Amino acid sequence: EQKARSDDVYHANLNWWKQRDALNAETLERIAQAKANFLDITNEMIESRVKETIEENAHMGQELLLVTSKLEKLMGENSALRKQNATQRAQLEMERAQSESHARRAIASKKMAQSAVNDHASATPLVL
Repeated sequence: EQKARSDDVYHANLNWWKQRDALNAETLERIAQAKANFLDITNEMIESRVKETIEENAHMGQELLLVTSKLEKLMGENSALRKQNATQRAQLEMERAQSESHARRAIASKKMAQSAVNDHASATPLVL
């Protein structure tokens, strides 16, 4: 009877270990499946984000080309305006110098005329 009881305990323990082993195997399978599902979802999210990033980069590249083109055009216009400004400043300076020169000549001519009038008035008249 002790042997039968010992066999029953042995078989009960054996069944318990087999059930535990089966449960562990099932748990490991579920974990592996969950991991695979998680990796699939993660890969899909990464692929989606990479695609979005590539599209954003392409869009930014196009915008950058447009801005670069506009900037080059504005820089050309700026250069032309600077040259025009320099030319006009030189022309204005030349006109100022000419105006000052004409004013000095006019003042000198006026002084000479006034001096001539004064000399003529102060000259003693000749009596004939």
